[in-house]
Amino acid sequence: MNQFSKEPINLSSLILNVETPFLSVPSFSSTYPKNIYTKVSTIVRDIYGKPLVGSKIFVSTRLDDTWEQVIVYESNNNTEINITSENGEKGFFITSAPGGNIVFFIHPNKSRGLVFKLFAKVLGTQEEIPANHDIYIVNKTLDELIEKYPEPTIPNLSEINLKSDGKSKFQVNVNYDNPQPDDSILFFVNDHYSTHAIHIINSRDTNGYFSLPYEIFDVGKLSNFYFVVINRSGDISDYKSRSLTFTYHGNPHNQPWTDVDRIYDACTVYNSGGPSPENIVRQNDWITDATISGNSGKFGQYGEYGLFVKIIGGLDDSTNTSLVPFGSKITLNLYINSQEKKTTKYFKNKQMPIGTNNTAELIIPIPSEYITNNPNGLIYLDYQIGSDNDVNVSYGNIWFAKIDTKSI
Repeated sequence: MNQFSKEPINLSSLILNVETPFLSVPSFSSTYPKNIYTKVSTIVRDIYGKPLVGSKIFVSTRLDDTWEQVIVYESNNNTEINITSENGEKGFFITSAPGGNIVFFIHPNKSRGLVFKLFAKVLGTQEEIPANHDIYIVNKTLDELIEKYPEPTIPNLSEINLKSDGKSKFQVNVNYDNPQPDDSILFFVNDHYSTHAIHIINSRDTNGYFSLPYEIFDVGKLSNFYFVVINRSGDISDYKSRSLTFTYHGNPHNQPWTDVDRIYDACTVYNSGGPSPENIVRQNDWITDATISGNSGKFGQYGEYGLFVKIIGGLDDSTNTSLVPFGSKITLNLYINSQEKKTTKYFKNKQMPIGTNNTAELIIPIPSEYITNNPNGLIYLDYQIGSDNDVNVSYGNIWFAKIDTKSI
């Protein structure tokens, strides 16, 4: 609870977003430069998606000595936050600002390696919510590491070209000297940390393949892909792997991913007449010129919009697992494969309304320009909360139909 709402906090809103989880400092630096830090943030919401002001959160790690090696600053990145103790656990309190915003900054202050994860919890409760990424602080820059280990191996790489086979993830194998339990293997693309790491349980783990999202690569651009190794104490190896260089060409199938868990209901699609029951377009039905032009002979009463998509939201609890949580940011994905062309369009940052009852509706209009001139084809719609690169991304089920439209 908090002083401005009688509704309980949505615990998933306590997942702290670590903006820069890999911080490297030159080994010759005697002090940590002030421009090396990570921003950490979230928006605290109640179970109806309403941002909460005045919610007091306790932030901790599982390693109390972490706080001796970092400095935490308030949202102005200037005022230091004092470390305290709560039930024998070290950490700090922070209160959500207007808009439910929690923002703070972490700066390293000692020249030694460190690996830690942040946890957030509501005062008076026991459940600790882990941040989205571990934080790695190392005392060498990437340029100081020597290329020694073999480049990563990707089985479906064809010379210098990589394509998805319809899956969101690819397989990768690594090989390096003397792997140890609790090693972390961090993957980099063009010298930027991908935010994906593999944690070694035992030395045999490096004999197998690991899954990473294709999203870490930019489509159509050259990628230099390599890894570094950090041990359990946070010490980075003096060596890195050689770079594997290639171009990622995306998903030529132009369809929703085939390998993801889909937990939310499929969207409902309406013709250009607008989102009302008599205008529903059924799954596996036909979308034609009449579907998107309505009675006006052009684009229906809503002008430039040919279709409307409805997504249902609900409480973020165990009773509504198939409904999108109130207040969530959604991306609607449109794929069309026709005789004339392929169309891919992502409608990003669409927010599920704040709930007042048990459900809410998000209506997303689709401009007719994406629907017209698609003869004899297939159309797919799905949606997701988060990026394919996020560890906690979630997906809606697939809606599909046949399409046969001309230029209007």
